[in-house]
Amino acid sequence: MRRFFGVAVLTLGMLMGARGAAAQLIDPSTGVMVDAGSDPMDFSAVASGQPGNIGMELSAQASEQAQAMAQQSMADMQATAEQAAADSQASMASFMSSTNSNDDVPVAQAPALPATPKPVITPGGGTFKGSVQVTIADSDSVAAVFYTTNGKKPTTSSERYDGPIAVSAKTKVQALAFDVNMQPSGVVTKTFKVKAAKGSSLPEGAS
Repeated sequence: MRRFFGVAVLTLGMLMGARGAAAQLIDPSTGVMVDAGSDPMDFSAVASGQPGNIGMELSAQASEQAQAMAQQSMADMQATAEQAAADSQASMASFMSSTNSNDDVPVAQAPALPATPKPVITPGGGTFKGSVQVTIADSDSVAAVFYTTNGKKPTTSSERYDGPIAVSAKTKVQALAFDVNMQPSGVVTKTFKVKAAKGSSLPEGAS
């Protein structure tokens, strides 16, 4: 009796194990495990030799998700590139505007230096007998005076005046004054005509 009971329990256990093993099948078309409890229709189809589509559905869903993620990634990259381009254009526009604005602002110039006072030639030209002593002076006590008697315009490289000039023939005396802290003065010109005569030189008239 005990022996019969043991055989019955063993047989029942084998049957239950067989039923438990048969509760899940692998869909040969997709390799997906199909459970009888959660997907009875696909389980029945696979059990009867007809492949189910559960694996295909999962595969399609995964493909759709992957495509959606790829599209979103591309959209994000495009948006980032567009924003970077917009920022670059804005920065360049700001730089050009700043440059143009600076170009339009007038550069402050140093005030022009005043001119040195013109020198005074004495006598003031004219016709003389014999010879005449010509002096040149300037109201700026530190200014240097330069002169010529050869008809050329004087410059700061011309002969520097340091005393009376003896004129004994027709001569054009030209002079300018120059203070190093100022601009050179204008040129002053006086013409002297001298006639040979006895006695002292006296002016007959001024031009």
